[in-house]
Amino acid sequence: GWFGMWGKRTLGTLTVVLAVLAAGLVASAAPGDLDTSFSADGVVTTSVESGGLGQSVAVQSDGKVVVAGYALVGGNYDVAVVRYTSSGALDSTFGTGGIVTVDFSGGHDLGYGLDLDSSGRIVVAGVVDASSANSEFGVIRLSSSGALDETFSSDGKVAFGVGPGDDFGQSVIAADNGDVYVAGYSNNASDWDFGVARLATNGNLDTTFSSDGTAIVSWGLSNDYAYGMVLASDGDVILAGTSGGDFAVARLPSSGVLDTAFSGDGRATVDVGAGDDTARAAALATDGDIILAGFSGGDVAVVRLTSGGSLDATFAGSGATTFAVGAGND
Repeated sequence: GWFGMWGKRTLGTLTVVLAVLAAGLVASAAPGDLDTSFSADGVVTTSVESGGLGQSVAVQSDGKVVVAGYALVGGNYDVAVVRYTSSGALDSTFGTGGIVTVDFSGGHDLGYGLDLDSSGRIVVAGVVDASSANSEFGVIRLSSSGALDETFSSDGKVAFGVGPGDDFGQSVIAADNGDVYVAGYSNNASDWDFGVARLATNGNLDTTFSSDGTAIVSWGLSNDYAYGMVLASDGDVILAGTSGGDFAVARLPSSGVLDTAFSGDGRATVDVGAGDDTARAAALATDGDIILAGFSGGDVAVVRLTSGGSLDATFAGSGATTFAVGAGND
């Protein structure tokens, strides 16, 4: 089924669960202890409609916490956004009692990526009609109060295809200039490739990016899935995921064409360990290095690349490291 695309999920009671761990906020707490100033014990659970899964989180400048994901509404999943006050209470000034759900298609609509733009608006990206024969990237933009922003694609939501087959949006970045980047993966009728799109602040595809606003990146050997994304200071978009069982990274400048100064052809892979390796998130160091996090086999994996795409051997001796958290898969 379509849930299988994202690996193992523990559905349980289908509640959005958020835990905030912070150091220094509670005098008696040690670093890494649950922060008891948040929801009394550091943990809050919220039932959304008939059950939901939180997928991403962001913290506003006023300390409010926003969680995006999806919730079961009337038999189908809708994009769901929940906002909490800094103390962990549902924020009554947002949506209905702190909760917003958005139906795109009447089918399964899933929120995965979340970002806050420079105007305080909430941008969520994911998958529209995930259970259909041709799912698409989907993006919504909400005002700070949780209303759909009608200056974005006239109704606050937009869905679009990237490739000829199914498209699954996974991450989103709201750039300072109002542009919105969405990354994920797209089916080309035989396997999966990285997919990325850039929207203008009005919600239209930006045709100055790869001629039509969307770009595909393929290693040409097997399935390529993009999960994480980060914008470099020079405006390049960096995508992170997996190709052929290895960490995979692609770098595209604002033109939307692969940056050949990065690893020779704009693409790099890192074989971290003997098992399958998947990067799920990307970040930039202050020196421009690219930090990737995910898993290798059953362990957590972290990789550090230079801005040019080579392994940074000053990190863990080889540029890559793994560590176990528990006895099972991490």
